[in-house]
Amino acid sequence: MFDAEKVHHFSMHALQMLCSISLIKKIITKIYCPPNDITKAFGLTFKNKVGLAAGFDKNAKYLNELEALGFGFVEIGTVTPVAQDGNPKPRLFRLPKDKALINRMGFNNEGVQAVVERLKAWELAVGSGQWAVGSSQLAVRSSQWAVGSSQFAVGGGELAVGSSQWAVGNSELAVGSSELAVGSLQLAVGGGELGADNSIINPALNKQTTLNGQMVIGGNIGKNKITPNEDAWKDYEICFKALHPYVHYFVVNVSSPNTPGLRELQEKAPLKKILTHLQTINATYPKPKPILLKIAPDLTLTQVDEVLQLATEIQLDGLVIANTSIDKSKLSTNSNVVNNLGAGGISGLPLQHKTTALVEYINNKTNNTIPIIASGGIFTGVDAKEKLTAGACLVQVWTGFVYEGPAIVKKISRYLAGNSIQSGHT
Repeated sequence: MFDAEKVHHFSMHALQMLCSISLIKKIITKIYCPPNDITKAFGLTFKNKVGLAAGFDKNAKYLNELEALGFGFVEIGTVTPVAQDGNPKPRLFRLPKDKALINRMGFNNEGVQAVVERLKAWELAVGSGQWAVGSSQLAVRSSQWAVGSSQFAVGGGELAVGSSQWAVGNSELAVGSSELAVGSLQLAVGGGELGADNSIINPALNKQTTLNGQMVIGGNIGKNKITPNEDAWKDYEICFKALHPYVHYFVVNVSSPNTPGLRELQEKAPLKKILTHLQTINATYPKPKPILLKIAPDLTLTQVDEVLQLATEIQLDGLVIANTSIDKSKLSTNSNVVNNLGAGGISGLPLQHKTTALVEYINNKTNNTIPIIASGGIFTGVDAKEKLTAGACLVQVWTGFVYEGPAIVKKISRYLAGNSIQSGHT
C-alpha cells in the first residue's frame, strides 16, 4: 500500500511539470474549466463557489496547477511563523470504505517567509500571464525532459510519449497517438485533437480558454507547536502581517486536533484576544482583509453559541465550517484497523451530515448574517447544494478532491449551474 502523503506529492509534482508547458496547461484548463458562477462574499468576488480547503497546498506551491483545474479559490496553509516538520510520518491515511481520510500532519510547513516569496512570484506570474517554475520554465528540480527519446521523467517514474517529439527550434509540437497519464488525469492526443470524455477539440481552431477572473487566495494561519498558548496571539500576528499584502482573506485556525493544546484557543477568552488583536491590526491597513474563523465540528452547541456571540461582537467577516473531527465512532472501517493508525482528524464522508447540520444551526441562529464557507464530506454537486441550501455561500473540498479526482470542480459547478439553490447567505 502506497503512502498517501507520498502519492499526493508525486501527483502534484507531475501535474506541475505538465502545467509548466504553456500548451499543456491550456489543454488542461480547457478540459477542466467549470462554468462561470460569479459569487460575492465578504467583499470579494469568486469566479465559482468551489474552493480547495487548507492543508492541500500548505506552502503555496501549486497555485498555477490548481488554477488550471478550475478552483474558484484556494486556501493555503496552515502557515506558521517558523518552518516546522509536523508530526512523524506516516501521518496521512485513506479509509476507502468510509470515503474518508485520517491525518495528523501537525501544521507541517516551510514557514511564512517561504510562503510569502511564492506568493510574490504568483502575483508576478498572474500579472504577466506566465509561470516559471524555479529559475527555468521547463526544469523542475531533478525532473528532466528527454527530447530525443521522447520520455518525460518525474522522480523515479516515466511517462512515455510514444514517437511524439517536441520540435523546440521551430516551436512546433508533433503529436502522434501519444498519451500522458497523471494519476486519474489523462490527456489523450491524436492527430492534433484532444479527446476528453466524449468531446473533441482541435487546438488549431480554438482560442485559449481564459479563466473569468482571478483565483482568490486565502491564507490559513496558525501557531508553531513550540509556542505556548499564552503567546499564541504573537504567532498569528506575525503571519497576518507577513501575508496581508498577498492574500485576499484570512482564516484563523484554532481548531486542528493535531497540534497539542491548540483547540483550547477556541475558548472565548483566548479566542477573543487573538481575533480582536488581528482586527486592530487589520484596521490600520488602507484595505483591510476579511478575517474568518475555522471551527471544529466537535464543539458543543454552548461552545458554538459563545463563538457566535464573539463573532457578532467583534464583527468577524465569516466562518469556515468545519475542520477535521476527532469522533471516530461512526466509521465503517474495522475499529482495530482505525486504532492501529493512531491519532488524527477525520475528514470526508463521515462529516457530511454533521457539518451540514452545523451550518444550518449557525445560519438560523445568526439570522443569515455571518457568511459561511462549508467544508466536510463534499464529493458531488448534490453534496455542495446541500451545504449551500443549509446556509453556506461557498464550499471547499479536500478529501473529495482526493477521491473524485481533478474534474471535481467542473462536475460540482455544472450541477449547481443546472439546479437552483436557495442559499442562506448571498
